[in-house]
Amino acid sequence: MEYISREMCEPAFWYQKQINPGAVLADYDQIKDINRLIAEDPDTGVRDLKKEPETYDGAEFNKELLRIAEDNIDWYLAQAKTMYTDGGETLNKDSFENIVRNTQSRMAESRQPVQYGIVTNRTSFRGLPTDMMILDEKTDYNFDYLYSGSINVNEPLIIKSLSADGIYYYAIGINCEGWVPKEDVAVCSDKKSWQRVWDIDPADVLVIYEDKLITETTRVDKEISNRLLGMGTVLEKVSKEECSSTVSNRVPIFNHVVWIPIRKEDGSYGRSMALIPFHKKVSEGYLPLSYKNIAEVAFNMLGNTYGWGGMLDSNDCSGYISDIYRCFGLRLAKNTSFQSKMLVKKYDVKDSSSEEKKAFLDKLPLGTILVWSGHEVLYLGKRDGRYYVINSISSAVIPDGKLNKVRNVIINSLDVKRVSGDTWLDAVETILVPYII
Repeated sequence: MEYISREMCEPAFWYQKQINPGAVLADYDQIKDINRLIAEDPDTGVRDLKKEPETYDGAEFNKELLRIAEDNIDWYLAQAKTMYTDGGETLNKDSFENIVRNTQSRMAESRQPVQYGIVTNRTSFRGLPTDMMILDEKTDYNFDYLYSGSINVNEPLIIKSLSADGIYYYAIGINCEGWVPKEDVAVCSDKKSWQRVWDIDPADVLVIYEDKLITETTRVDKEISNRLLGMGTVLEKVSKEECSSTVSNRVPIFNHVVWIPIRKEDGSYGRSMALIPFHKKVSEGYLPLSYKNIAEVAFNMLGNTYGWGGMLDSNDCSGYISDIYRCFGLRLAKNTSFQSKMLVKKYDVKDSSSEEKKAFLDKLPLGTILVWSGHEVLYLGKRDGRYYVINSISSAVIPDGKLNKVRNVIINSLDVKRVSGDTWLDAVETILVPYII
């Protein structure tokens, strides 16, 4: 791409521009305070799942699911002049009639307990309980509007309903909610045991900051073989006292030993030991939050495919930035709208001129989030008078001046133009420094 040299594709090029790039910008206690503030604000969509009600009215929730489904369908149909299924059928509101019925639990009661789930396979929330694709182009199978947010292995869920066909749970996550395939979730026996799985002491966590880590193949313990662990996955390390002499018939040397969640045949939660080689990009404890580490984590995904709502085992713009900061223990809101409302250091620049925005950027560090309607990017720095960002992008007027399906994690300057003729710099509405209150 124009202006992007090979050296600019290395994280060191950008973090070396910062003063003391290895210095810790926020320690774990400070990050914990930021997470608490974000979760306490109802406008961010982030929830402290430990405080969620333990019982609810299932009959009333069925009615709520109908409302949610209708709202989502209206949104899908508004995204393009014509929407299609993966079979090429034109969609209208009537096309969703059977799917809407599928939102209704057959086991709803006026007072019932929630269930406590743990994600066992990297998956995504969906807007409706169906595997039907919702496309704005007949053959663009890589962009399915049904998806609404990725969920990493070992993430907690509160399960509130089961679809009529028994295939999907309606679940609440930390920063998103929706329908999740039942086969990707294991149900814990009670709240206390569920909390022990994911609410891990920071000293006992192993954080994956590789873009995609695949566990080793084994024919002995198939449930831990070739498991996809996405960037930002947080697992519990196995203590020395608990560690077996062999794991999957292997001596656990030159490896980290971790607990991997598994789904038993009856759908209940179980766990199994697994080995992750020392050479993989993992951290014992959350990564220290520094300019150097932010850049290195972000660049681990440079060139990866774009994944709307977490599809294709990848990330969209907000999912990408959220997973970067998850490696440091920071829990961001789900999307551009919610992130703009977080009570962190931010600047409203919607009505600022380009020169005023440049003046802000000249004072702001690598890792700053730049947000506008429908997109967000991670600020890298300035070179030769241009301001550069890294981001996961679907479509853009790059690189030939025409609107293209870019569908990559890319580096570009903010002088790139949009279809409207405005530059990305012109579009920026909110500037966030998420690790400063």
